Formats: sequence, C-alpha cells, structure tokens
Amino acid sequence: MSDFFREHLVVHTHIEKTAGSSLTRGFIDAFGEDRVWDIRGKKHPKPEFITEEERRRIFLLTGHFLYGAHDRFFDRSPVYIACVRPPLERFRSHYDFVRVRPGHPTHQRITGKALRDVVEDLKKPKAVLNLMPRALTGQIHISEDRLFKHVENNYLIVTPSHRVNDTIRTLIPLLGGNAVEMQQHRKKTADPTSEDIGDLRQWFDDANYLDARLVQFVDANYDRWLSELPERLARFRRTQPP
Repeated sequence: MSDFFREHLVVHTHIEKTAGSSLTRGFIDAFGEDRVWDIRGKKHPKPEFITEEERRRIFLLTGHFLYGAHDRFFDRSPVYIACVRPPLERFRSHYDFVRVRPGHPTHQRITGKALRDVVEDLKKPKAVLNLMPRALTGQIHISEDRLFKHVENNYLIVTPSHRVNDTIRTLIPLLGGNAVEMQQHRKKTADPTSEDIGDLRQWFDDANYLDARLVQFVDANYDRWLSELPERLARFRRTQPP
C-alpha cells in the first residue's frame, strides 16, 4: 500500500456530468478497480455497511454524496477532490444523458419533455438549485465568501471539467500511482440537444448564480492549485493527522 493511503483517503465529491467518471477511471487505471469504491448505483454498498477491512482497502471513495457524508466511517483522514462545470452546460448534459436512459432514477421526471420544460420545473418548490456548492460544502445555504474559503481550505483541488486529464496526470504520481493517460468525457450523448431555452436562460443564470460563481472561482484558481499540488498535498498531510 502507498504510504499516503496508510493515513489518508481520497474522497471524490462526484457531481453528475462534470467529468467525474473520467477522474474515477483515472484512479482505477492507476491503482486497480479493487481500490476504488464507487457508491453510485448498487455495485458497492455505502461505507457504513461494509467491514473495517473492506474500508481499509479503499484508496478512492466516490459517489453522488455531500461533503463530509461518510468521513466518520473511516479512521484515515479524508482528502477531498471534485470537478465542476458551467451550470447550464452541466444541466443540458445531464438532461441529454438521462433522457435516453430509462433505467436512470430521474428518467421518468424528464421523459417526453423538452429542455425548456425541464428548466421550468426548476421553478417548483423543493427543486434543487446551485447544486454544485451544495455538494462541495454539504450546506444548502452558504455565502459566496464562505464557499470560496471552504473550497480553498478543504479541497486538495477542484477541477474544471475540461481540465480533468491535467489533474489525473499531475495528481496520480503524487499519490504513488503510475501515470495514466485518459480519454475524458466517456459518456458523451450521441445526439445532444441544441435547443435554445430563450428567455429562461436569464432566469436559470440568476437562479444558479452561486453555481456560476463557483465555476468562475475554480477557473481563476485551478492553474495555481495544479502548480502547487505537491505543496497543497503536503499541507493536507500535516494538518489532517489520522
């Protein structure tokens, strides 16, 4: 086992349609499928339902869960990573992905609907807006300043979706894995929609303002995080004892 993983666990806050599957595949190629615990779907149970021995074998925990959701089940310190994507681009990609997959949990909610109709549905009570800040912080409501501070201080790196290969090539060797080459965006939809949502675009942008600001913050800081990745990793190792 790599020295890093004796005391630490990489936790991937996987936000749908942000190249998170490519990031996960990079870890599988570098460390082996038995070291990556993906709790999307039914392939792997959640950490609370497996043995301590099984938990110790995990190098990367990944899935559609909120920040901090499973930390208490591990005796190693979590080191968080994530990917983000411009909100409407991400939402459109998610719509394209789900509408052609009857087995997806949200397929019934969008089947037969145009993209504009699905955006209109976001105006309903309890619809999830600003999904990415919520996932990265575990908080439904958070100020912009606190969001930025949280990402800077609690994530090793957050990656723009189109830069996922750069993160894989730089991060994997630092964790003791062999360098891998990735072909990103493996789940592109064959027939993506080009529908213009018209006047709803402004409403969508306003409603997901914090999503957009998060992406801007990540874009502005990513190259610095990437260049400082060895130092950032060393800081996480010093400040998060097992």
